[in-house]
Amino acid sequence: LNYRPTENWDIMINAAKTEASRTNIAGNMKAWIDARNAVWQGAAGDIRMWDGTGTDSIKQQWNSTFYNNYALQQLLSGSNVPELRPWRFNLITNYRFSRERLAGMNVGGAYRWEDKVSIGYPSVRRTVNGVELDSYDISQPFWGPTESSVDLWIGYERKLTRKIKWRGQLNVRNAFGKDELIPINAQPDGSAAGFRIKEGPSWTFTNTFSF
Repeated sequence: LNYRPTENWDIMINAAKTEASRTNIAGNMKAWIDARNAVWQGAAGDIRMWDGTGTDSIKQQWNSTFYNNYALQQLLSGSNVPELRPWRFNLITNYRFSRERLAGMNVGGAYRWEDKVSIGYPSVRRTVNGVELDSYDISQPFWGPTESSVDLWIGYERKLTRKIKWRGQLNVRNAFGKDELIPINAQPDGSAAGFRIKEGPSWTFTNTFSF
């Protein structure tokens, strides 16, 4: 949505909803995985690792290092990918001065908002293909926070000669924010397992010459 209340003032609003899902996970490997799983969940899975000297059985290794994660991906097949923020919203405004001493100057700002995002799922016991495994309750995801930030800018332009125009603009990104940690995935008990760093305010100054 674009709106111009006055000749020099522009306002733009946009919102977007995004959906993305995974399908056919493991593809033509699925039959092979199911066949191997039937073997390792049986008596063969009780064999100890490392020539019988290991503390874990083949079944324990298979389930903990591979099959539990594979089962989760199968549960998620057809649903929205967990790292996706469904909704985004932006408001942008800019005002250009055209009279007297302020002619050639512009000021503006933007507000950006992003929806919450699923970062993990609670752990539950579930029977998969006749085998009781540690699995996940995908109907009750753990959510990461919504995010918002404000950007500001001020610019000025003028003719240096008849053929050369100069423009300079100062941009401040995330003007009122701060350095903080944003969780990106969660342990099965809900505690954060990984983070990314969201930077606080940053600024850039650009010079443009057109002729």
